[in-house]
Amino acid sequence: MANLRAAVKALANRGVETTATSHVYETEAQEGAAGQDDFLNACISVETDLDATELLAAAKAIEVELGRDPGAERHASRPIDIDILIVEGREIDTPEYRVPHAQLRARRFVLEPLLELDPPDRAQLEQALVAIDDQRVSRFGTF
Repeated sequence: MANLRAAVKALANRGVETTATSHVYETEAQEGAAGQDDFLNACISVETDLDATELLAAAKAIEVELGRDPGAERHASRPIDIDILIVEGREIDTPEYRVPHAQLRARRFVLEPLLELDPPDRAQLEQALVAIDDQRVSRFGTF
């Protein structure tokens, strides 16, 4: 929980204002992370003057500052993972960066907190959530 709060504070220090927060959810490890401890996940809505590329760079720098090893194996245990799920009104598709996030509609641990924030395409996201029943997600607390 401290890492989630520290990430939000670090974003604010870079000109990224949090306008809304979801609850925090405890979720089982997914995909290649099986066997790891449960994760805490949350979504925030932000406003910023940073462009999408600058925002991604800020997120990756914060991950490193909070102890993430950028050279670690994909899905390795990590203290923080900041994903940019949606940039309103934009689609980005580069080898490094895809928005909307590539796995957005396949992950209950993303959809549940995201839907608390009234995202664009809400009806489609709600339909995607209904279709996912094999991922354990439970409300843990608040920021």
